[in-house]
Amino acid sequence: MLAIEVEFLMGRAVAARWEGRDRAEWPPHPQRLFSALVATHFDLDLGPKSEAALRWLETLPAPELRADPDPSYRTTHIHWVPINDETVKVEKGKVDFRHVLERRDRKERFFPAAVPNDSVVVYQWPSAPGVEEHREALSRLVEGLSYLGHSSSPVRACL
Repeated sequence: MLAIEVEFLMGRAVAARWEGRDRAEWPPHPQRLFSALVATHFDLDLGPKSEAALRWLETLPAPELRADPDPSYRTTHIHWVPINDETVKVEKGKVDFRHVLERRDRKERFFPAAVPNDSVVVYQWPSAPGVEEHREALSRLVEGLSYLGHSSSPVRACL
């Protein structure tokens, strides 16, 4: 058996559903967990054993989930956020005295949140052949996980 326990330290999970960016995803999809583990692998430069553990993990079937079945949801508001990756176009010979944030375009963003009564989610695989070979690397990966979903959803995770 393999189980990954994730506790949302702020008591809420900020993550948008793929089919509706203004609605919260609860519980966080296993693919979201896997993507967060991949990001942790690269952020912490955990090496080939960690990569092998991730490759093994992606071969497993979808995990069973244990999570609050009826969380409350925070009311979602529209936020207009400056776009970071677009360059500011300056017309030749003209000076723009506006602040740099005022010169950038803004895009509609949502930060939906689920607020469960129990902020712990468990992803479990009743059968995980080969787990012992990867247990140490998986443990380092999982314990290095800092958030799941939006960066405003810090977590504590353990194997």
